[in-house]
Amino acid sequence: MYLTWYLPISGLHDIYSFTTMEDATKKDMYETSVTYLEDKVVSAAFSWLALNPDVPWDDAPDKPSKFAVLDKLVYPLRLNGGYYNARLCQLRPGAAEWLRGSGELLPLYPCVGCTITDGEFSHALNFGKKLHLPADKTKHKLCVAGPNKSYMVWLFRTETDFAPL
Repeated sequence: MYLTWYLPISGLHDIYSFTTMEDATKKDMYETSVTYLEDKVVSAAFSWLALNPDVPWDDAPDKPSKFAVLDKLVYPLRLNGGYYNARLCQLRPGAAEWLRGSGELLPLYPCVGCTITDGEFSHALNFGKKLHLPADKTKHKLCVAGPNKSYMVWLFRTETDFAPL
């Protein structure tokens, strides 16, 4: 069961706009707006984490001190949103890790100093938007500057997008 609470600020849905970037291609890393269902999942994950701050996270096997996942809360998106898989991720302070896989990253909180690069281009992870990671690039470097943890939902549309962390 997942929670359907929304952020305790008015106008959450006003934060997320429903426009798209028409000039972006599948080979590029680009930012776009979230859908209504993605917005609901982000809101539910945010609320759940606020109520369960001490939840045990599963460390990624090859990155135990920097990156962790929690495979909860996102099943409604898998069932209703046409996604193959989804993960709730935590990136710890000062981390700069190469991650495999493609799909979309949706930050759960405003993330100051959080960027992702594919070796050529770098994009900030912006709260209220999703960042598309193209399938033709095998690794992306996710960097977190500053003392805070970063939380995000990582969506995988197909089995080939999904890669073990």
